[in-house]
Amino acid sequence: MERIFDLQNDGSFYRRNNRTVVSGILEKDFTNDFGYRYASRIIVEATANRKEYRVPVIITSNLFRENFVEGKYVEVAGEIRTYNVWTDGKSHLKIYVWAKRIHVCDSIQDLEEPLSQSITYLDGFVCKQPIYRKTLRGREITEIFLAVNLNNKRSAYIPTITWGKLARYARHLEIGEKIAILGRMQNREYFKRISPDSAEGEIKEAYEVSIAQILN
Repeated sequence: MERIFDLQNDGSFYRRNNRTVVSGILEKDFTNDFGYRYASRIIVEATANRKEYRVPVIITSNLFRENFVEGKYVEVAGEIRTYNVWTDGKSHLKIYVWAKRIHVCDSIQDLEEPLSQSITYLDGFVCKQPIYRKTLRGREITEIFLAVNLNNKRSAYIPTITWGKLARYARHLEIGEKIAILGRMQNREYFKRISPDSAEGEIKEAYEVSIAQILN
């Protein structure tokens, strides 16, 4: 079987502008919600310095197998894609991993690389002015939207986020600037106030690429 995870020896991972690899546990059975496409989420397990998080994955019918069920360990290689959906008159961006290869097994020891992880490499253009702010706990973050070209002559508009010292650097990026990043796709819960002056609000969930390095 062709290896899905071979980042140390496969220099081509960094020669493509949109690559991601994810391994973990299937949160639920793949469901056929999109006609010829099947959707689920992969749980990337917690470690000593990282909380558990989830990554949405879509596969096409030609990759689907009956043993793709809840609790199985999976490795996926593909790319980050996005699309917009309309809810209550508003457009919401959805982000997911479009799987090109998938390997399913019964235990973590059977994975090609026996660990849970998520690694994403993107090379694209800053398409909105970066947003710098501080969280309620005082952590500095900068949100960056990257436009990344796809092979089908379309672009994926991908939300990314940086933290701390890297956030202070990223706040000065300009629209149209080309950057390459290395990070991981993840979900994150946050508290959204009803209004800037209100203490009331609700817990929301965001999917994004958390940037570990800006490579250029």
